[in-house]
Amino acid sequence: MTVGRAWVRVTGILGVLASMMMASHAGAQGSSEVSVYSLGVSADQVFEKARSDLVQAFTSAYAQGDTESFLKLFSDAARVDDKVGKSGIRTDYEKLFQGSASRSINLQNIKWHTKKGDDSYAIADFEAHIMPKSGAGEKVFRGAIELHVRKETNAVVISELYHAYDSASIATQ
Repeated sequence: MTVGRAWVRVTGILGVLASMMMASHAGAQGSSEVSVYSLGVSADQVFEKARSDLVQAFTSAYAQGDTESFLKLFSDAARVDDKVGKSGIRTDYEKLFQGSASRSINLQNIKWHTKKGDDSYAIADFEAHIMPKSGAGEKVFRGAIELHVRKETNAVVISELYHAYDSASIATQ
């Protein structure tokens, strides 16, 4: 459904289209906000693209082991398993990132569900590969992940993340 005169921040290909349209919008110079109506794109489509970009940024920051980039993807009060807030998330992921020579995570079979408004969550399968710095051999974890996202002022962020894996799924390669 196309939303009339809704204003959203857009990135990627929509950002390019928005930039091209900026020249024709008086008073819009220097802004990356554009009317969804004028682009003929629904707010739902923009939110769907933002969620997709967020998942891509999540897997990329995880693989790079970049704690700061990783934390930027979360709301300030985010919950990850038993941790609440960025400081708890930092503690867990800094330990993982600093203790591993390389890591990757792949999310598959992602199914998005709408909670209310701009809140939604995804349930997916994950497979994480972690090569410890100790050289003990790569560990592979397989399980399920639940990723809650919401639109905040200028971005779509992760508000909750839960994951579980069966210890039988841990394989050393």
